[in-house]
Amino acid sequence: MPPHPVPNPVNPAVFPSETNARYLLLLVAIAGTVFILAEGVIGGLLFTEDDLPAFIAALVVMAMVFWRARHLARHDAQRRIRDRQWQPFPPPATGEKGRSLQAMNQYLQALLVQLPTVNAAQPEFVWDEVSPGCDRPTGIAFGYGRHTYVCLRQGLHEAFLKARRSPLFNAILLHELGHIDNQDVDKTILALALGKSFFPTALLLLGLLNLYVVWHTLRNMLTQGSLEPVLQGLPTIVGINLKTFGLLLLVDILLSSVLRVREYYADARARAWLGQPSAFLQLFATESAQPSMPIANQRPAWQRPLARWYERLTRKHPTHKQRIAALLDPATLYRPSGEVALLSGLLCGLVLNSGVQFLNVGLVELTALTSTLNQFAQGLVSSSLGLWLLRLVWLVLNLLFVVVVVAIVGLVLGLGVLPVVATVGLQIQGASWCDRIRPKAQALTRASQLARLALLLGLGFVLGCLLVPVPKTFSLVGVGPLGLGGMVLLWAVTFGLWLLPLAGLSRPLYGNHGGSHGPRPQRRFLTRLSALALLPSMVTSSIAHVGFSVSAYDPDVIPVEGLGVVLVSLMGLGFL
Repeated sequence: MPPHPVPNPVNPAVFPSETNARYLLLLVAIAGTVFILAEGVIGGLLFTEDDLPAFIAALVVMAMVFWRARHLARHDAQRRIRDRQWQPFPPPATGEKGRSLQAMNQYLQALLVQLPTVNAAQPEFVWDEVSPGCDRPTGIAFGYGRHTYVCLRQGLHEAFLKARRSPLFNAILLHELGHIDNQDVDKTILALALGKSFFPTALLLLGLLNLYVVWHTLRNMLTQGSLEPVLQGLPTIVGINLKTFGLLLLVDILLSSVLRVREYYADARARAWLGQPSAFLQLFATESAQPSMPIANQRPAWQRPLARWYERLTRKHPTHKQRIAALLDPATLYRPSGEVALLSGLLCGLVLNSGVQFLNVGLVELTALTSTLNQFAQGLVSSSLGLWLLRLVWLVLNLLFVVVVVAIVGLVLGLGVLPVVATVGLQIQGASWCDRIRPKAQALTRASQLARLALLLGLGFVLGCLLVPVPKTFSLVGVGPLGLGGMVLLWAVTFGLWLLPLAGLSRPLYGNHGGSHGPRPQRRFLTRLSALALLPSMVTSSIAHVGFSVSAYDPDVIPVEGLGVVLVSLMGLGFL
């Protein structure tokens, strides 16, 4: 039967989906990792000793990774169709098969008329009867930009022949159309293309970085005539590789999570069109009954524990049990994710730690410009006109210094705030909107939940600082376990004191909002307000973090005595 929307007390599409949040985190992780590795290679005297060329070159490398990914994404659809020998639907056929394919095409076109938002995308259907597994009733939504496709497998045609209006056939088809309606097809294809562009580039940069460290170590060994440089360089090489592989695993986890989480929202969209989840329950029960062997079990016995752990981290599809739970209770899609909180905090720390380079390069270049203009101004003092011009130059210099410093600091902090506000912040707003119809005991924004999220954000922030392969200002080099625990607590308190008022403002703001459509103006207002509210405490906590990190690395620079009083004072000022 044609799909028809059925009112649901919880509409999963009201707020930006978790797919969008994880996609944003993936972009930040790839950009940050490429920049860190490229700046480490180029800034490590491989090509230049100047900060600005190394900085610009790192940005160019990062831009090339995204450009190549976009190029791959734009040509992905045609490559798939050509390499897998798919045909436009309906394919040429005669007899009964030809008539049934034409009937199926007419049904699809009538179905699109009932879905105006999907029909506006003008999806094209292609036919697959040659790929391995094409006898199963499945489909694939793919494409990029204005060209969107849905691949119909031969097994789906057989399901149509059995009962063209069966809920099972419609569930599979509407799930793929749900991806188009959710506008996650572009994100999926670009995410996959980013993986193809990112991993080879990151491994190449890591190899160059290793070569530089080895060369530098051997040169020092030959110069000093001892093995001491080797003993000092070996931990550096091990640390760089472990941290870099940690960042590569982070990107792999985020890429897999984008592919996994989007399935929940396609299911939810199809469920809303069908009006009930029974067709999906039947489909998942059928697929669960089919025998399958995990990939990890196909490996040698000694590799299986690690392979199972990796499979759990990078699972690209949710389990049937997880999908059924989300279908039966769509409100679970609004539950703030602890995994997203941990990853958001990690990328916040990663961005701030690597973003300090923006501040360093900007201040160095600004100082050089100020010195040049000052020398020019000193040559104009010989006349009254020269004196007037000197005062004007000094005024311009002061204004330029203030504007540039504020802009650089705002850029660095804005990039650091973005991974948290645009993910966890929006999830808190969505959970508060969902809480208006849930019992208070089952509220998604209880104090205990907020405390858990704050702790995960703090833990993630410290991990992000530690994962930077080339030590920087936030890296906490030389800080012991107790100090690291203190930093986790510092940032947990920082994020907790931001989450509490955010949830408190969201409840009355969304509590009286009726209907199933999203309160977009309120959401935009509260998102901007929450970003501005997080900035002051981020500034003071960052100063406290850097002060503690520098004092632990070199106590002569910042004495430990009295540091605690200063840090507490700064935190209090920021929270006020």
